[in-house]
Amino acid sequence: MHAQSVSLAGVTVWLRSDRTAWLPPDQAGGAADGAAGHAPAGTEWPAGGTLLVADAHLGKAHQFSALGVPLPASARSGADGDTLARLAAALHATAARRLVVLGDLFHGPQGGDSPARFARAMAAWAAGRPGGLPAELVLIGGNHDTRARADLSALQGLLGERLICLPEEGHWRHGLLACAHHPEPVAGAGYTLSGHLHPCVHVQAPGRDRLRLPCFWLGDAGVRPVGVLPAFGAFTGMHPIRPAGADQVWAVTPQGLHRLPA
Repeated sequence: MHAQSVSLAGVTVWLRSDRTAWLPPDQAGGAADGAAGHAPAGTEWPAGGTLLVADAHLGKAHQFSALGVPLPASARSGADGDTLARLAAALHATAARRLVVLGDLFHGPQGGDSPARFARAMAAWAAGRPGGLPAELVLIGGNHDTRARADLSALQGLLGERLICLPEEGHWRHGLLACAHHPEPVAGAGYTLSGHLHPCVHVQAPGRDRLRLPCFWLGDAGVRPVGVLPAFGAFTGMHPIRPAGADQVWAVTPQGLHRLPA
């Protein structure tokens, strides 16, 4: 797993090749905005950080099937399982004490058993953490979550006050860094990380081949201090972006993260 650090509004953020981002527990001594660094030595991540994910779209395959959209068997049976397995792996690898979902955790109102499966995944995370329950689960609403109206009573029973549900227009703050669903600057924040767009880039491969790769898109802090995480879900679309100026674009490939030239 490859990772790269950047500093956004003085907060160190690790971009990870599993399409998550991670905030270390100790934010002292961050590098200058836009600076990059190397991943923690070996596979050791300091316990107690915060994992950020965007746009899991759990239950999308169920929603499509309910609407009569034909899907391959792999999508119908395995999309949610793959997404939740990768989420569990990221939580375990980073020893995160907090999970923040930047919107669109669920896809629609006919999402099948996706809320129950997510609740079971969170229960396994809680049971596997030293000292019992994780410190916090923050769910920022997305436009699809608003339509889904998922029943979160099982999660509420599991986490109690450790479950924080924010509306679609809400945001979560970590110092001067804000996390939101829609890619718009949050008032009073130095930088905003968001989801919603499912950003990707097209890269010309040898011959006539073109690759479409998910990416982290970090807007120039001096012009538009908004960054967008790639969609985390296994069954989501992607939207090509048009970076400008000093924007940073980190493409996600099977070999790791690669910064693309402006």
